[in-house]
Amino acid sequence: MKEDIDKDLLTQYLREMGKIPLLDIEEEKKLIRCVKKGDKKAREKIILANLRLVVSIAKEYRGESLNLLDLIQEGNLGLIIAVEKFNPQKNCKFSTYAVPWIKQSIRRAIDNKDRTIRFPTHIIDYYQKLSRFRRCYFRKKGRWPSRQKEDSYLRAELGLGEDAIKMVRNLDRTKESSTDQELTKHNNGNGKPLRVEELLEENILEYQVTTEILYEEVQKIIKNFLDSLNKPSEAKIFRERLGLYDDPKTLGELARENHFTREGARQVFLRLERSLLGLYPQLARPPLNRIYQILKKRKSKK
Repeated sequence: MKEDIDKDLLTQYLREMGKIPLLDIEEEKKLIRCVKKGDKKAREKIILANLRLVVSIAKEYRGESLNLLDLIQEGNLGLIIAVEKFNPQKNCKFSTYAVPWIKQSIRRAIDNKDRTIRFPTHIIDYYQKLSRFRRCYFRKKGRWPSRQKEDSYLRAELGLGEDAIKMVRNLDRTKESSTDQELTKHNNGNGKPLRVEELLEENILEYQVTTEILYEEVQKIIKNFLDSLNKPSEAKIFRERLGLYDDPKTLGELARENHFTREGARQVFLRLERSLLGLYPQLARPPLNRIYQILKKRKSKK
């Protein structure tokens, strides 16, 4: 009976949500500025316009200890936090900023339900390998791996089945909230002290969001530069050597695919890089230089 009621509520919720118009970037920025001035109607409008985003993220966590409707409700709490914290002067879309906050809220809710679980030693070992994979991925690409990337790693590299992956995920959430020490100098806006892990998680999320925003900006600059070139084959060499959208290719691979010598492909890359930095000197200055150097380090290892 309860499942039928939840299904009906979810259907009704999705139907009503579909009637809410989406916002363009300018409307979004205008509303956020109004939110910062205390405009409650603007706050409600931007929350409603992003409910679809919450649903799409909540669906990634299907099969966990909470049903989809509960996951959506928890994700909506994260969306509200993102609205309060977002700085309209950030050079990014609100949705980019909101995603980590929505995921954090959902993960915490699942964790609160699963916290009493005890884990066997081999699951702990898999979790530690997943943690190392995340750190390596971030160093190479300047952003954290998606849930799909992590699951692919657990399946392909570690050979785990779905039950084992679920246990690793549960352990992951438990680790995220394992520290219960209170900090009396900080509060969460409700007058309650922030726990150590909450403070750290907020700092990590802010760093992650900032890095993702900068990464998108670097991608946009390089894409605009490559789109302006007259020789598609040279643009392809630069893009694939840098690994802008995928893993970087070796000079040998690029030479074979584009009918260049290895040295010829290298010279094309260096020449285009000089042109890129000449046209967009901001790539050589903070904060974008950090992201561009991360991309170059990925290239240098191949």
